[in-house]
Amino acid sequence: MPNTALDSYKSSATPTALLPVWLWIDPTNACNLKCEYCYTKHSHGPAHLSPELFRDILAWLEPVRPAIKVLHLNWRGEPLMNPRFEQLLGIYGDGWEGVPMHWHTNGLLLTRRRALRLVAAAPPHRMFVSIDGGTQVTHDANRGAGTFRQSLMGLRNLLEVNGTFGPLRVGLYQIDFGLPRSSYDPEFLELAARAQEWIRVPAVRADGSEGDDSVPPQGACFWAGHALCIDPLGEVSVCLLARKRLGSLGNIRDDSVFDVIDRAAAWRSALLTEGRGAKLQCSGCKKRDGAPREDSVAALAQ
Repeated sequence: MPNTALDSYKSSATPTALLPVWLWIDPTNACNLKCEYCYTKHSHGPAHLSPELFRDILAWLEPVRPAIKVLHLNWRGEPLMNPRFEQLLGIYGDGWEGVPMHWHTNGLLLTRRRALRLVAAAPPHRMFVSIDGGTQVTHDANRGAGTFRQSLMGLRNLLEVNGTFGPLRVGLYQIDFGLPRSSYDPEFLELAARAQEWIRVPAVRADGSEGDDSVPPQGACFWAGHALCIDPLGEVSVCLLARKRLGSLGNIRDDSVFDVIDRAAAWRSALLTEGRGAKLQCSGCKKRDGAPREDSVAALAQ
């Protein structure tokens, strides 16, 4: 069926218009960890996304739904800290399953009982448990003593409950510190082999850096102008590294989705023509250009 609103917008939009869209919706900004490498810990807080506001956000996005490449149901915080998270999954499954969705958890709250609740509530989608480095030393140094084994237990609970016929595609999301595979923990490797995806990425720091920063990045990174990040109160930011109001594009209560998209497009255009100094949020950021990470480095576990 034609999408009249979207077609009308496309016909009148500038060449820099934000289509397609990579979307992050934050179920909570609360977290049960204070990870050394976390690039969003400066914005952690007590707010949870309510099911009612989640419905409003999806209704707000409806005119541009065909342009949404993927919905990440997390941004800041630990999604399972939201006690109504399973309701959010149900709302996504009530009409939005055509938009690919995934989210990440640190696994600490994945008791067998919580895993059963998730699998019972979940429509088909991808879910990742995050592990740092593949060893207890590297993981616990970033996330805290004892967290490695707890996270692996959470992953094990999820894999066992989801089983062969569960609705989830369970993945392992590994922060890669460059260690040889031979040094990986045996239990980590066992669970990685059982997961349906094994994604390895470098750590992203709060300033956007990911490793070699000898050559400062120029222009716009991929996120700027291609991402919409929506917090539990409906505030929309230009990227995952946005700090308070510096990266604000508006609020779903006050602004149309088309106005927000136009602002994102204008933001990207300013970075491309004037450099990163054009935006205070971006002026010191070291995030490099590049395609969406998970589209380029996802690998099936061997």
